[in-house]
Amino acid sequence: MNPKAPKQIYGIREDLVSGPALVLLTPEELTRMGVSVEAHCRNLIDQYSKTQDASVLFEVAAGAAVDVIFTQKLHRKEKMTQEQFALKNFDRSARTLRDWRLSASAYADIGGVNANQPTAFSAMLALKRLMPNRRKDAWETLAAANGGKPGTGVQIFEWGKENNALIENKPVCDAQNIEVLPALKDFVEAKECLDQVAKTLAGRATISQLQRVSAFLATKARSPKAKLASNPQENSNQLEMFAETLAKAV
Repeated sequence: MNPKAPKQIYGIREDLVSGPALVLLTPEELTRMGVSVEAHCRNLIDQYSKTQDASVLFEVAAGAAVDVIFTQKLHRKEKMTQEQFALKNFDRSARTLRDWRLSASAYADIGGVNANQPTAFSAMLALKRLMPNRRKDAWETLAAANGGKPGTGVQIFEWGKENNALIENKPVCDAQNIEVLPALKDFVEAKECLDQVAKTLAGRATISQLQRVSAFLATKARSPKAKLASNPQENSNQLEMFAETLAKAV
């Protein structure tokens, strides 16, 4: 099966007067430039990982690149989980890369390159606290109230509270939550694997999500073929697939 085509690939155009700006690129344009989509995305993530003069738009471009890498599962070519791939290639955690990815998603929600461009990290952070389908409304409403200037982080957050648009903070799972769910404990038979599952999922899944996946795996856990081997390294791909299953279980 061919990987899905990426939705957004950005390039960064530097302007001495107005500052950096994002430019949408197509795979065909990159090909004409003699650069593959994967190489372009890796380079963007690597550059942002090392930069000392970061900008919000640079983070958005890097986050969109992360989305391409993980959506097309390019990390699997190196037989790695997202966490292993992030640490080896960019010296960053997968959680950090996922946060950049959320910035790219929030940027797309407010209109992308056609929107009033964000300039402050605090505004982007507040946008990520809003429900995706309310971000554009908040962004445009506050820009209009500010005479065309983007809303501040405080303004966006207050708008979210006043309009019931904040994403509810739900309790996330940890190693203890995972260990007490029988289906998961049966599925990850070896203690080493259980520990690795805990590290993979802790902080990225809610307890309710975990319970749904636990129920889904209840039948699988009864089959010896579904159980993981005792060597955690051999199970990296299975654990990655497990985490992806969890993410889709909302």
